[in-house]
Amino acid sequence: MTGPTPRAPALRALVLFGGALGDTVAFLPALGELARRLGTPPEVRGDSDRLVLLDGLPERCPHGSIEGTGWHLLHERGADPARLCLSIACREVFVPATVRDEVLLENLRSLGAERVHPYRSLPDREEHVHLSDHYWFELLGLPGPAPAPRLDPPPEWLACAPRPDGPYWVLHPGSGSPAKNSPPCALAGLLERLASAPTRPVVIEGPADRQPVDALLELAARRGLPIPPVRRGMDVASLAGLLAGARAFLGHDSGPTHLAAALGVPTIALFRSTDPARWGPRGRRVRVIAGEPGVEEVATAIERKL
Repeated sequence: MTGPTPRAPALRALVLFGGALGDTVAFLPALGELARRLGTPPEVRGDSDRLVLLDGLPERCPHGSIEGTGWHLLHERGADPARLCLSIACREVFVPATVRDEVLLENLRSLGAERVHPYRSLPDREEHVHLSDHYWFELLGLPGPAPAPRLDPPPEWLACAPRPDGPYWVLHPGSGSPAKNSPPCALAGLLERLASAPTRPVVIEGPADRQPVDALLELAARRGLPIPPVRRGMDVASLAGLLAGARAFLGHDSGPTHLAAALGVPTIALFRSTDPARWGPRGRRVRVIAGEPGVEEVATAIERKL
């Protein structure tokens, strides 16, 4: 695979990306390097809530939602450019696709794309490669390892964050799969072990986390522990602002764990069922604990971060 073509800044590249939160964080190093090599930040289209993370990059890539642009029409033969609310002509387009998506690629070229770079959204199952290194090669044609993602939170993230008074650390009991989650009894034991610490826990709950959060709070109440505040329904900017102010973060193989690591928050990542060599968070203050660690091991790791 060849790298992007250097060209005049007036022809802004277009990058399409549709990954989840953790995938978006893993994508950031390749996107930043692409912007530097092109000489001007590319426009990025995808999920507008997740792409707000691009505001924390020094390259400040413009971004927006792919919804409402008519992008789906490009998967149909003979796509009508009049129905597409997205400029393609004379642009270099990076699109998640494979050579099997020939209709999509043909339409992009027929609409005047200067150059089309299909890239694979995820590595194949048999590839033992970290996701960031996968994107590094797919977008740039460079072997890994990619640098760790790094985000500098802009003031608006901090302003909209639902941060508590006083020092706090963040606990994320859930993930996208129950198999990744620690047992509620282990997390309740952790809260009990750290109950006397001056830095208080804050629990975050995403769309798939209601059951593990409810189970944890129920156990905490049974044991007579202080019930930690729960932050629910946050958008990505608010979540990032909350994490950026934390003394430490504890989570599983999930998007918030990758985000905390990229923000430079001292991060403990518990990997019970997935391979951290492929999916683990990267950052300058990250510790990954694989398997089934005991409460004391995790509590000690957090205490060292606080």
